[in-house]
Amino acid sequence: MADKTFIRGQQFQVCATPQNADLTAVQFASLVYIDVCCLQETPEFSVEANVITENCISGEKIVGIGADDGTDFEVAYFYDSACSGQDLLRGFGSAKSSTAYAVRKVYNDGVSGVRTPTTVYARVMFSGFTDGGGGIDDVQSHTVSGSVLQGPLFVKPAPV
Repeated sequence: MADKTFIRGQQFQVCATPQNADLTAVQFASLVYIDVCCLQETPEFSVEANVITENCISGEKIVGIGADDGTDFEVAYFYDSACSGQDLLRGFGSAKSSTAYAVRKVYNDGVSGVRTPTTVYARVMFSGFTDGGGGIDDVQSHTVSGSVLQGPLFVKPAPV
């Protein structure tokens, strides 16, 4: 029976170096990533393409796949003034720049000395930052939004 993979213990990490061209799995893996502390939940990455349909005068329908459509995502976390990963995300989200960055989610299914963890890579452009509100008993949160430009690139566990 396969091991179950749970969200608890997963990591979301960001690379501080701009990545404005598509990357291979090896190139993604070779980058240096910084942890984003105190996540509220891990972000969702997806890939979509436009479906193009046209109707001919003869009555037949032509259907095809058009351009990839970058999908939006959000990263929400509880504020931690000592977390450099959060500092990066706030800066990227506030910059309103067309610069892309590599990010990755690292699942908690790796076993030290036995196998690497499942890793999901993406290249993203950050587009916004929200300083969350709340009530008297709420923990201060922030949200950074963006769009996926490349990915998700899913790398399954491998023996060490």
